[in-house]
Amino acid sequence: MRSRTIQVRGEKPRKRLKPLAEGLAGKRKRRRYTPDEVRLIEKRYNELLGKGLNYEQIGEKIGKEIERSAGSVVNKIKQLRKAGEIGENPSKGKEKFSEEEIEFIKRRYAELVEKGLDDSEIGRRISKEMGRTINSVKRKIRHLRETEEIGKNPNKGVNYIREEEVELVKRRYAELVRKGLNNKEIAKKIAKELGRSLASIKYKLFKMRRNGELEENDNAQKFKKFSEEELELIKRRYAELVEEGLGNRQIAKKIGGELGRSMGTVREKIRQIRKAGEFADAEALREKQDILGVVKALEEFGEEE
Repeated sequence: MRSRTIQVRGEKPRKRLKPLAEGLAGKRKRRRYTPDEVRLIEKRYNELLGKGLNYEQIGEKIGKEIERSAGSVVNKIKQLRKAGEIGENPSKGKEKFSEEEIEFIKRRYAELVEKGLDDSEIGRRISKEMGRTINSVKRKIRHLRETEEIGKNPNKGVNYIREEEVELVKRRYAELVRKGLNNKEIAKKIAKELGRSLASIKYKLFKMRRNGELEENDNAQKFKKFSEEELELIKRRYAELVEEGLGNRQIAKKIGGELGRSMGTVREKIRQIRKAGEFADAEALREKQDILGVVKALEEFGEEE
């Protein structure tokens, strides 16, 4: 198969790569399970089944023992079950808790609530102590609360906005809107003042605006206007970089670096200037370069033929 050359504007001609079909021969092969591994899976599966573990937990434990991924072991278990070589897991999709485990959760929950921990941290700690998944422990805590076997947790997370802080948020929001700040700038300032995460404050402000607790902010996110000196630099550098054979993206990146601006804002400004017809000479030069590039590529193609 003959390879061809392609011309990229501003770069030397490069040879086109051959199709990748020939390179797929070295594709990674899956390692088959040995008879010993299958026997171990069957044995350990029945043992772990008796402990009330689900497929994911069984796959993770066996995978560590035979140095396989948990997903691979789970797939093998499914194949063996389909073939009738092992039984169905009654704990599929469930994580049954024994009476002792439930009592442990109740006791530890009360202790950790007393220490001032919120539900998320309590679930994380108990799951670690029990060797259970955090989601299963959280579900069990929620169930115990619904059945009134444990009480509500008055402790809130570190990013929870307390009632006494809501009034502060309202007051600061109104002050900062009057100063002309946009929503992102306001959230940054309030988050810093309260020692909270930016995400939690942004979400709280969004909810308060939606519920009518805060007025809408008409201050749009402002972008620094281009000065006359910056515009002149863009025009001059654009013409120079077009002459060097650079594309629009490369040009915007270079000029953006020189001005300390983002590539996106510079590209948009270049588009506006071009639309106003102020890049006529540079565009004519680019068109000439494109034609010369095509002619050169055709000549090289003809030489190869």
